[in-house]
Amino acid sequence: LWEDICRLKQENKAILESTGRETNALRRETKALRDDIEALKSDKKALEWFNLWEDICRLKQENKAILESTGRETNALRRETKALRDDIEALKSDKKALEWFNLWEDICR
Repeated sequence: LWEDICRLKQENKAILESTGRETNALRRETKALRDDIEALKSDKKALEWFNLWEDICRLKQENKAILESTGRETNALRRETKALRDDIEALKSDKKALEWFNLWEDICR
């Protein structure tokens, strides 16, 4: 009986040591996995910032293109407006000349 008790104590000790080693190994593996998860979260956040930065750069380029296009249109409209004003002034001048001509004809008659 005493030998069985000693043998069981030894087996129990071996089991406890083995279980302790496994527990420590599992703790280390769990910590490594947590560290990997944190690194992935950090990488994900960095990727999100990078994608956000790319979106901002793309929108800036689009905005610049729109502003340039709008500027060209505005300049074209300014030139067209000036040409129309010049045409109106010419027509007014022609109208005045015609009025003077008609007045002159009336005087001459």
